[in-house]
Amino acid sequence: MIDFLLLAVGLVGVVVSAWLVVRSAIDIANRFGVPPYVVGFTLVAFGTSLPELLVSVVSTLRGSGDLCLGNVLGSNVANVGLALAASLLFSGLAPKFEKRIFKLEYPVLILAHVLLYAFLMDGVLARIEAFVLFAGVISLMAFVYQAHPSDVPEESSSPLLKSGLPIVCLTLLLGCGLLYFSSEVSVHYAVSLARGMGISERVIGVTVVAIGTSLPEVATCIIAAIDGHHRVSIGLILGSNLINLGCVLAVASLINPIVVQSSGMNFDIAFALGASVVIILTAMVKKQAVRFLGIGLLLGYVSYLYLSAST
Repeated sequence: MIDFLLLAVGLVGVVVSAWLVVRSAIDIANRFGVPPYVVGFTLVAFGTSLPELLVSVVSTLRGSGDLCLGNVLGSNVANVGLALAASLLFSGLAPKFEKRIFKLEYPVLILAHVLLYAFLMDGVLARIEAFVLFAGVISLMAFVYQAHPSDVPEESSSPLLKSGLPIVCLTLLLGCGLLYFSSEVSVHYAVSLARGMGISERVIGVTVVAIGTSLPEVATCIIAAIDGHHRVSIGLILGSNLINLGCVLAVASLINPIVVQSSGMNFDIAFALGASVVIILTAMVKKQAVRFLGIGLLLGYVSYLYLSAST
C-alpha cells in the first residue's frame, strides 16, 4: 500500500511539473512568434515527453530495459487511445490536418516503428541504432520548423504570460528539476511493485507508468480541443510519438544500451504501430461520427491494457 501511495505521489509530481514545463514553453514560443503547428509538433511535444525521457533514462540506468521500452511504447498508444480520443470527445471536431503531414511526418512515424522492431530483433537496442533514430527525428524536427515560416502563432491562455520572461524561464527550469525528482520516485516504486507482486516490469511500464507520463499530453489535448486549437493538438500527438521513439528511447539507449527480456515487446510494438495507423482515420471521419471514433479509441485502449496484462 505504501509503494502504491508513493508511486501515485511520484506520478502526480510528474503531471504537475510537466504542466509547468508545457505552459512556460508555450509562453516562450508565443513571445518569439513560433507557428501553432510547430509549437505542438516540437516545443510542446518535447515538453510533454520530458516525463517519458526522465523515466526512461532512470529506468535504463537501473537496468530495467523492459520498463523503459514499455513506458515509451505504452505512452505512444496512450497518446492515441487517450489524448486523441479526449480531443475528439471534448471538441466534437476532427483535428485539422495539413496534406504535407501525410507526405513527411506521418510516413516517418510509421518508419520509426518499423526500424525499432528491426533493431530489437536481437533483443538489444545498440548505441549506433539509437543514434540512427535520434538523428532522423532531430533532422525532421528542424525541417518542419523551416517548412512553416508563414504561420501565425495562436495565443496561449496561460496566466504565465502576465509574468516577465525571466520568471517564465525560471518556471521552466524548476519544472524540469521537479520532473527529474518525480520520475526517479515513479520508477523506483514501479519497479518495487513489479518485483514485489510478481508482475513483469513490462506490464507496469505499458500501463501505470505509461498512463502517468502521458497525462500531460492528454491534458494539453483537452485544453487545445476546448480552445479550438486543433493544429496544436495533432502536432502534439505526432510530435510526441516521434520524440518518444527518436529522442526518449534513443537517448536512454545511448546512455546505456537497452536489453529487452520480455517476450511481449513484439506485441507492444505492433500495437503502437497500429495506433499510429489509426491516426489517419481522424482525417477521414465525418463530423457526425467524430465522437463515436473517440469512444472507439478509448475502447481500443482499454482492450490494449487488458491484452498487455495477459500477454
